Formats: sequence, structure tokens, C-alpha cells
Amino acid sequence: MIVGLLKHKIELSLLTLFSTCVILSIYYFSVSKSVFVTVSEKEYLFYDLIFKRSEAFSFSYKLINLCLIFFGAYAINIISVKNELINKGNFLPAFLYLVFSFSSITSSEMQPILISNLFLIFSFHLIFKSSSNENAFNDSFNIGLLISLASCFFTYYFLLIPLIMIAFLLFKSFNWREHLCFLVGVFTPIYFYESISYLSENDFAKPFLLFSSLFKHPDKPLFSEYDLPFIFTIIFLTIMAFIYYINKGFGNKIKIQSAKKLLIWFGLLCFMISVLDATSLTLLLPCAIPLSIIIGDYIYEIKRLKIANTLLSALILCLLLIYCHHLNWI
Repeated sequence: MIVGLLKHKIELSLLTLFSTCVILSIYYFSVSKSVFVTVSEKEYLFYDLIFKRSEAFSFSYKLINLCLIFFGAYAINIISVKNELINKGNFLPAFLYLVFSFSSITSSEMQPILISNLFLIFSFHLIFKSSSNENAFNDSFNIGLLISLASCFFTYYFLLIPLIMIAFLLFKSFNWREHLCFLVGVFTPIYFYESISYLSENDFAKPFLLFSSLFKHPDKPLFSEYDLPFIFTIIFLTIMAFIYYINKGFGNKIKIQSAKKLLIWFGLLCFMISVLDATSLTLLLPCAIPLSIIIGDYIYEIKRLKIANTLLSALILCLLLIYCHHLNWI
């Protein structure tokens, strides 16, 4: 039933998304602080610089988290439609982004990865946009800048930089000046951080220490057994979507084919990041962008509505299991 509400009339789809946002917001604010899963937030380059962890700001942080999630869901759907990754009447990626995000909110603190995801969404939009420009120097710089900013709030996203450089080669012919502009954009936030650190006599080696820590003694996956059904369902839907793309093709345009292949590689790399940083604070949030689009497109294309509703209902039931655990009902 939910699939039908998100793939036909725009007014009905928007009403469904609005109702979903209201319900999830009520859940988020109704969860007692005592039942939040407490996991120490890792240190990120810009996170402590901007957001000071204080109990007095917990309500404000919750509001900011909600705004970041809702704006991210809106942006991912609009950008997917503009770049022809999904059909115009498909609102499933926005719904699935909400599902991913609210499956991982287990703290009243600011979630830095939500900020990083916004930067990533706009960076991938610029990648698709730059494919139609012969000399996309400004876009290349902005892409590097956005990826670097995303990494400053969630260090693991530095691992996406090689993928972005490969994406340039997928969408257009090699241009060393565009790659140079991209690298300048990547190092710009770090340069400003180092300059400020040097003048204020802070630890200017921090960016390099954070980056090197990604490869030293990664943490063991830390999440509840109640999260496992949700994780397995997401993996199953991703595999089914990949099989669907192999059988039906990735699209009727070379640009769309390259974009969907890039999303698959992006999803695989983000899943690896989720394993490296598998805590209840992030869960599968690094995969939210590519998998929301891939799974949303797959469910939309299923001709039999009963099958599509069954798959989405299974995912929602797994999400409800997580909620019941957070609310101490089970």
C-alpha cells in the first residue's frame, strides 16, 4: 500500500512523506534519554570546532538533526529526478533516506554524518552536472571542496576521494586541469584549518592523525541484535536491485548507465565504511545516499504492487523492531 502512495500522484506522495516525517519526529522526541544507546562519539576535524557537546543544547541538537534529515531526503529526491536516476513521480528514495536516518538516531547529540551526507549529495549532483561541461573547472573545485568538508565531519569519507577521481573518467575524457582543481578543492579546508591552528598554536597535525587512524586498529562492529534484521533486509534488497539492473540494464542513456554504476560502487565502498565504523550511532548511514536511490528505483520498477509492498513492509517491520527496542518495549 505504501509503495502505491509514493509512486503515483505527487500530492498524495508529498502527504505520505509529510505524515512519515511527523510520525518519526514524534518518535524521536518521545524516546527517553535513558534508553538512548550511548556510544562515545568519535573525534572529527570540524565537529568539536563548531558543536560543543553540552547537555544544555540536547534539544537544539535534536532539532538540527531533524532538519538535516528532512532536507537531505528532499535534496536526494530532487537531485535524483534532475539527473534522471529515477522517474519523476518516484518518491521512494526520499522515504528510504528517512528510514535509513531514523534507524540510526540513537543519541541526543549532533550527528556529524548527517552534515557530511548533505555535502555528499550536492557533490554527486555536481559530478553529474559537470559531464555536460567541456571545461568544468569550477565544478571540479566545488566537488573537491564538498568532499573535503564531508570528510571533516566524518573522517571515513576521505576514502571516497579516489572514487570521485574515477567518476571524472567515467563521465568525461581526462583533463588534468580539472583533476588539479579537484585536488585544490580537497586541500582548501585543510589549508585553512592548518593556518588557524598554526596562528592559535593548536595541534596542526590533527588532520593527518585522524586520517591515519582510519587504517589503525578499526573498531569491532558495535550494534544491537535488534539491528540485524534491518541490516540483512537492506543487503537483500540491494542484491535484488543489482540483479535487476543486470537483467534489465542500467538505463537507455550512457550518462544514466555510468551514474547508476557509480552509485553501485559508491554503495559498496560506503558499506565497507559502515563495517569500519559500525556503531549504533551510524549503522548504515554512510550507505543512505546510494542505497536509497538504488533500492527506491528497484522497488518503483517492480510491476506487481503486492511484491513491492511486501518488500517495503518487511523493511518497515525491521525498523519498528529497532524502535520497540529503543522504547524499551522489548
